[in-house]
Amino acid sequence: MLPQRDLGQSLLRQGQEWGELIANLPRIGNRLLEKAERGNLLQIGLKDTELILKQADRLTTRLALSLLLAALTISLALVVPSATAGSSLQMLMTIGLAVAVGLIVWLFVSILTGSR
Repeated sequence: MLPQRDLGQSLLRQGQEWGELIANLPRIGNRLLEKAERGNLLQIGLKDTELILKQADRLTTRLALSLLLAALTISLALVVPSATAGSSLQMLMTIGLAVAVGLIVWLFVSILTGSR
């Protein structure tokens, strides 16, 4: 008789839990409808979003700077054959190339050290 008694108590307990669930369904349904009307039904929150956005900003800034430096270097390399020796254009290109190399070195050092 002991197993039947445990079975009866278990069924009673489960019945009570189902009763509570059924009693709470209208309230839960109303809450869900209110959230849906406000547009908050599926709201996802991320922790430390400021840190993630800062890192994404740094990444895109470095990517843009890298593309600009690559474009500057390639354009200077394309213009080099058109400059004659000793002309002011050759001096300007040499200065531009030195600046581009300096910025590239600064970018790589910045990336490797992780500084901002």
